[in-house]
Amino acid sequence: MKDFVLKHKKGVSVFVCLFLIFIGCFGFPIYNFSPDAPQITRWINVLVCIAAYYEIGTVQAALYESKNWRKASLVVLIVTVLGLLCRYLLEFGEVSNTYNFTLPNVLLHLIAAVCISGFAFSYTHGDY
Repeated sequence: MKDFVLKHKKGVSVFVCLFLIFIGCFGFPIYNFSPDAPQITRWINVLVCIAAYYEIGTVQAALYESKNWRKASLVVLIVTVLGLLCRYLLEFGEVSNTYNFTLPNVLLHLIAAVCISGFAFSYTHGDY
């Protein structure tokens, strides 16, 4: 996989950004603290987001050198925020924004995205 990623760095970088926007938009919130959200949906979303952010971290490990973990984390953070913004605009004016976009939901999602992808980045490079 690393050879493919290094051969097509720009294309893979664009794919990573688009995938992060997609997960940030449709995977948000990673865990919904609202009591109205169904319990089974919460845990399925948690598992899907963990797998997605882990895979993003492994692909970023092939894109960036071990010492560029800050750049990889910053890319995840900024592009995930773009995904959240897309989600907000997608549901603008709907009641769901009032219980989805709470401070705990947003912070947990951003922290989880950076931490999970950062762990995968470090684990793939052997820096754990």
